[in-house]
Amino acid sequence: MLANMNVHYRQFGATLREWRNSKGMTLDQVANATNLAKSTISKLESGYRSTTLSNVERLDALLGAEGEVVTAWRESRQRAADPDWLNRIRESEERAVEIRAFNPLYVPGLLQTPDYARIVFRDASPGENPETIDALVEARCDRLRQLASAVRVIIPDSILRYPVGGAATMRAQLQHLIDLSGRVRIQVLPDDIGYHGRFAGSFRILSFDDRVPRVECEHATGSIVEVRPPEVRRLTAVFSELASWGYDPERSLAALEEIRDGYAVA
Repeated sequence: MLANMNVHYRQFGATLREWRNSKGMTLDQVANATNLAKSTISKLESGYRSTTLSNVERLDALLGAEGEVVTAWRESRQRAADPDWLNRIRESEERAVEIRAFNPLYVPGLLQTPDYARIVFRDASPGENPETIDALVEARCDRLRQLASAVRVIIPDSILRYPVGGAATMRAQLQHLIDLSGRVRIQVLPDDIGYHGRFAGSFRILSFDDRVPRVECEHATGSIVEVRPPEVRRLTAVFSELASWGYDPERSLAALEEIRDGYAVA
């Protein structure tokens, strides 16, 4: 349990420590001012435990953090409640220097709008609790904002023309991709090419500064990690070949705009 808490509450603990240090306060001073034990505050800062919202609000007020400590606590609590596969994905994404993604079935998860993601989760998990789906949607659609890594995606033309959720949902999804084109390198893959690498399925290649690359085979509600070097090399070659057949970013942007305009909204 302690190891898991360390993972989930690390961000909250680091934020709390930064604010305490910025105010020049010792652990003893914070403990005396909040009636919390010094050992409790130390464990909070180390990420080895959580606490109640009322305690966090007292700490936030004492340190003049203007809600930043509370926000870090809420985010850590959310991560603790999220499924393990989602936390594993987050950890990999946050450490990656580059993410290359291809999905022959739907828009890659990092680039989905909430409405599009909700349909993917809902239809792939019949009977799932709507609140669980809403939490997964929020987590999926917030991940890109938190990343510093370079992101490259290849999206088949046919996927962009498949009306997931109807015209309004697809028009908003396409506009989202257009808006992201300055942040993400997006290539549209035409359907009439002589290469069938899309049969390799959906995958993401993550590259790191401090470890070997890995592949995550993405599916609607999670992913499977693949680290065997031959498989990583194979799918890296597939991605490179697909990229060579895809439109360049400028032509891809024009294709996104053309497809978006084809979704007339009544």
